[in-house]
Amino acid sequence: MVVTDNNENIILSAEVIKNDGLENWAKTFKLGTAGYRDQLDPDDINNPEVAFNRIKVAIIAEARASVSDRLFGDKKMIEHHIGGEVRPHTSEFIDLAARIYAAHGHRVHLRKGVNTTPIWYSSFGVFYNELTDGENFTASHSPKFKGGWKPMDGLGKQLIGQAQLIANEVRKIIVPGYLIKLAPPDSHLINRDFDATEAYCEYVTSIIPEVALDDIRNAQDQGFITHVSTVGGSMGGTAKPMFKILNIDKGICFHHEKESSDYHGIGMVDGVNYGVDPGKWQVYKNIGAQEILKKAVPSTLFCIWDPDGDRFNIVTTAPSSMKEKAITYGLETEDLTEDRILVYFKPNQIYFMLTIARIEQIRASGELDQFGWVVLETFPTSRSIGEIAQKNGLKVIRTPVGFKYFGEVAEQIEGQIEEGKEDIIVHTPTNETISVGKNPRILIMAEESGGAAMGGTRIAVSKNGMKKSIALKEKDGFQIGLATMALAALQELMPF
Repeated sequence: MVVTDNNENIILSAEVIKNDGLENWAKTFKLGTAGYRDQLDPDDINNPEVAFNRIKVAIIAEARASVSDRLFGDKKMIEHHIGGEVRPHTSEFIDLAARIYAAHGHRVHLRKGVNTTPIWYSSFGVFYNELTDGENFTASHSPKFKGGWKPMDGLGKQLIGQAQLIANEVRKIIVPGYLIKLAPPDSHLINRDFDATEAYCEYVTSIIPEVALDDIRNAQDQGFITHVSTVGGSMGGTAKPMFKILNIDKGICFHHEKESSDYHGIGMVDGVNYGVDPGKWQVYKNIGAQEILKKAVPSTLFCIWDPDGDRFNIVTTAPSSMKEKAITYGLETEDLTEDRILVYFKPNQIYFMLTIARIEQIRASGELDQFGWVVLETFPTSRSIGEIAQKNGLKVIRTPVGFKYFGEVAEQIEGQIEEGKEDIIVHTPTNETISVGKNPRILIMAEESGGAAMGGTRIAVSKNGMKKSIALKEKDGFQIGLATMALAALQELMPF
């Protein structure tokens, strides 16, 4: 039971510390490659038996607020963004963290007009709106009984340096009598004004150019349909208006769009909850794509986003005559009708296709020779992506698992571009030193776990010009989905 005073402030009594096992929990608390994830009770936000409950989230938020006070106390105002997806208690966790930050005198920015926020939108919005930092309550593709908290810095990048400071602060807080103050729910410091939709749509056209968007529009005019499952997650409310802004909305059909804390039962197979990773067969073979594609015209694509929009996958069809070739290419197939087969992809296969497509695209536009293009991949990622990049003269940088390492490399490049360095040098987490030339750009950053993001030809600039970014610092399933749609549309316009 959480102890509060008359002002709803949270008091860490000796009884609470003992009953919730806070001392043992704090000893092992750390932020990993995905932030903090642990067991959640979908039915009871206060359950002391699980590691992700109300009191522990309050302690984490208090720790971050205290670290921010020390690091950014000289700022006129510390500005946080808080977002989250659809798993149980997310809105309550967001409100709790917002009240704790506001009690520290920090301004909090919650999503405008929408209750949920994909992780990539949080990342881009923190950068674009020039905030101090941000966070997203998400456990990505994990089952609903996992809770998650993913903090980011002012560039929208997962924390590296601050991670240990927050963990240390968590341990300091666990003392009897510690008071975690909460601002009123209607505090003037808590604002629903976080928005970056128009700015993101402008940004993404530096990655998927107008000629590629025209391919989608022209293919839609010829009957090209894209079915999209958002598995009840946060992508419906964000992607739908973006498709409209980009003028490609008329050929897109949404499925599982209604937000659902149990993801409409997707990922449950034979009584086992496998989560909602689009790269797992338990998801892509049991999401309803087969029935839709059986009834659809051949020029139809079925896309899947996970709850926070950082992972993406597709299911499509091909003539039965291509079955043996598809298997030779490592694709998984299944008979659909007498003359067509289903084709299932793995995320790495999508990234491989997009790498080739982007290289051809920038070669055709003349941009291949204008910039020094770089591909980033984690060590376990399929080497075919790096090999095709090197074959075409691109530099390849490999890092340990964790998108934060990609963000760190991108940040090094950005700093040296700003300084006007003639030869930009990257120091990798494994102590390699790699020259990427004078004017580098990032083609793609691909992680073996199923997340990726691409960089554009233009360097993104925040709304007041205070920050610049060569690439988004978080996995972005929207741009990967959009690029895949453009590639499928091109195939529809130029059938093989």
